[in-house]
Amino acid sequence: MLSNFLNSYFFQRNMERPSGRDVEIHKVNEYTWEIPKRDGMKVPATVYASEKLMNRMKEDRTLLQLKNVAMLPGILKHAVAMPDAHEGYGFPIGGVAAFDLEKGIISPGGVGYDINCLAGDSLILDEFGRNKRIKDFQSLEEEIEINGFLVTKLLGVNLKSFNATEKKLEPKRAALWMRKGFSEVCKVTLSSGITIKATAEHPFLTKQGMKEAKDLQEAAVHLFEGLPEDGSSERQLILAKITGYILGDGHLHFSAKKGFASVYGSEEDLKVMQADIARLGFSSKIYKRQRKHSIISQYGKREFSSNECMLKAAINFARLLKAAGIPQGNKS
Repeated sequence: MLSNFLNSYFFQRNMERPSGRDVEIHKVNEYTWEIPKRDGMKVPATVYASEKLMNRMKEDRTLLQLKNVAMLPGILKHAVAMPDAHEGYGFPIGGVAAFDLEKGIISPGGVGYDINCLAGDSLILDEFGRNKRIKDFQSLEEEIEINGFLVTKLLGVNLKSFNATEKKLEPKRAALWMRKGFSEVCKVTLSSGITIKATAEHPFLTKQGMKEAKDLQEAAVHLFEGLPEDGSSERQLILAKITGYILGDGHLHFSAKKGFASVYGSEEDLKVMQADIARLGFSSKIYKRQRKHSIISQYGKREFSSNECMLKAAINFARLLKAAGIPQGNKS
């Protein structure tokens, strides 16, 4: 999920992908198979699977990866693939291997994890609510080295991400970028006619919470489709966010040579705005105070107190907002 990789899209390649169809393998019994020690393998490999599952393993690189595991330094007895084994990242997912404590190795690929993917044409939302195809982010990729491995990172990309703890959408920096192939996907068709292709385990946000693609039922998905890109720069979009907020809950004030912009709201919202203002190159400060209120109406006098949060930015930012069309003074 774009919550934690972007990670991650797949596409069908026109070229023939490597598979295990030509791997030498012998049937031991109805549910046991063996790949003999060949081609640099230090131990044989054992596969526990029915014939139907074995035929599926031959279609991807599961068996080739299992042979690679059998070549690793210090491996003991044999490399094993369980019935649920499928292509992984160097080490087949569902693969098992034991290594000598002194001469063996620790394989990062042997740690089980799955990456749930969307097709390259899938639209995702950036931090400003614009939709963009995943594959179009490729122009922003850059290879970097992490712990000796080359990985692909996206430069300066913030995406709308669902915070499962807070139950809200928030911008998050895209972590890593990956392309990979899949032979089986689910196709989700929305009432608007939009279709989404995803792996079976890819989560979708529904009214009942997150559900995997394979478990979706009719009318289950809640989707904001986003807005098309219009060529606006990041600075223009940030300024549009801020001006929209200030028109509702803020004002500009100028007197003599002084001036400032004031915005009111929750501390959480104001911290987001403060970060946006900083991205534009201006500083701001958040103030908090407790206020006492007294209201007289036809129902009598009501008194109460509240905690007020205010963000205040200095004259240069206030001038920018004025130039953008924000009215100054008392809006009432």
